[in-house]
Amino acid sequence: MSDLSIACAPGVSLHSCGWFVSRGRGTHPTRTIRDHELIVVTRGRLALVEDGERLDAAAGDWLLLRPGLVHGAAAPYARDTAFLWLHFDPVAGAGLALPRRGRAARPERAEELARRILDEHERPGAPALLRDLLLAALLAELAGASADPGDDRDAVADRAWRLLVLRFAEPLSTAAVAAELGCHPDHLTRAYRRRFGHPPIEALHRERVRQARKLLADTGDGQETVAAACGYADVRHFRRWFRRLAGVTPGEWRRLHGRVHLNTE
Repeated sequence: MSDLSIACAPGVSLHSCGWFVSRGRGTHPTRTIRDHELIVVTRGRLALVEDGERLDAAAGDWLLLRPGLVHGAAAPYARDTAFLWLHFDPVAGAGLALPRRGRAARPERAEELARRILDEHERPGAPALLRDLLLAALLAELAGASADPGDDRDAVADRAWRLLVLRFAEPLSTAAVAAELGCHPDHLTRAYRRRFGHPPIEALHRERVRQARKLLADTGDGQETVAAACGYADVRHFRRWFRRLAGVTPGEWRRLHGRVHLNTE
């Protein structure tokens, strides 16, 4: 029986990648890169300057830095800043257009793909084709469902999303978020579902589980500690939501994703 031969053209070639976590000191280096660098911010804020233009990004935003241009820090790292970085080259003829910056419509999906790339990059013997295909999927996710951070469409939903991201560990409800934004809960729910495809209360649990995935992968904290840090008073409630949204238990997630290329200042 002959082997199956399939021609795959992902359109990108990954060079290196990693996850940066700030300890609250230092700044991004000033440098000129030879390839493209995609930065996906997972926590806090990042302020850079590229070729004289300031580029600001918060959690859920991405920046695409270009080869041959000088970039560096516009402000020091904040203590809570964390981002995934990926260096790559596009393959000639690939038909994918990505803006220089934007905001992921599904931040948890974008981060999941980026972390999968890191996992495969660290796995001994992992085929380069798999990493490149995952990177192509990440770029397609960002290019196909994104909005510039300055875009004011669905402003109520976007403001609610940022509030949920910043205050996920608090005992929030749809009514509380709507009251803070000065709108009716029904209006918020309709706007949020139209913008993101799910209601704000589910978005709260998505953000909590997203943060829990990072803690499980990158710390040795127990599940009770992780649950409390992410806004769950009941570890059983945490486990139910985690399995529902991540597809695996917290323990299984830790075993699958406990390996990462991490750097800091």
